[in-house]
Amino acid sequence: MGGLLSPARAQTPAPLPTHAVRSIAATDTDFRDLEFLAREIGSARVVMLGEPSHGEGNVFEAKIRLMRFLQQRMGFTTVAFESGFYDLHKAQQELEAGKSTQEALVNSVFPIWTGAQEFQAVLPLIGKGKLRVAGFDPQLTGEYSGDLVDELQAFLAVEKGDMALNYDYLDEVISFMGEHHTFLPTAKLADFEQELGKAARLTDKAAAGSAPKRRAEAAFWQQCLRSLLAQARNYAINDPGGKSETEFKAKDSNPRDAGMADNLLWYLKQHPQEKVICWAALPHLANKGGAG
Repeated sequence: MGGLLSPARAQTPAPLPTHAVRSIAATDTDFRDLEFLAREIGSARVVMLGEPSHGEGNVFEAKIRLMRFLQQRMGFTTVAFESGFYDLHKAQQELEAGKSTQEALVNSVFPIWTGAQEFQAVLPLIGKGKLRVAGFDPQLTGEYSGDLVDELQAFLAVEKGDMALNYDYLDEVISFMGEHHTFLPTAKLADFEQELGKAARLTDKAAAGSAPKRRAEAAFWQQCLRSLLAQARNYAINDPGGKSETEFKAKDSNPRDAGMADNLLWYLKQHPQEKVICWAALPHLANKGGAG
């Protein structure tokens, strides 16, 4: 029969190993029940902690205990949230300047997490000398996003050609995107692309300069502009937020998920010594989850 097995003789895959976890308490630091993870994770630089939805406090607690393990036992150094790429870049700057962790996260991370009582156990793990923060969502998600255009203008002010940029227009469109998670109806995508293109050319010029600090800042702005452009196109062309619950399909999230992946890969490349814990909803972390 050509070597084919009948259904009765077909081999089934071996069951995956299971491990009993003694506790999900966020403050429990007896990690003996989690030691199997050190073998499973090995030398990986990225661990993704999902959640079935954004509403289970017990899942938050379990994730925070895992964060403690990954930080204290395995040397992980950054927690990257499913929240704004720009917003959490700003939050990390604020933490380095001495701002409180609570203030930095409330102004950058989605309130579905920061407003939950169980999430508060994250705060002692983050800050100077502790875990760094980053964001990989192309969306704008917090109060800090209101500073984006002003900070872009301040960065580009020394570049010749800066005055040709319509910062008021950029601020209007980007602010609307941040507040409504859709593209400004009265704006044209082509006009927005043109203005971002001007800014991108200036950041490219800054990235070619000789000062290391400015080159690093330019690299961030290059990625930030790429991320904003991709999300603007997603809003304007696909309009995922305009679909009803019955109309929305898993694939409608794919452009945003692709932007998340691009931002995370950029962070890993820019910070090669960092080991990153990703905090996000499970569908955004799943492989090939958007076919339906």
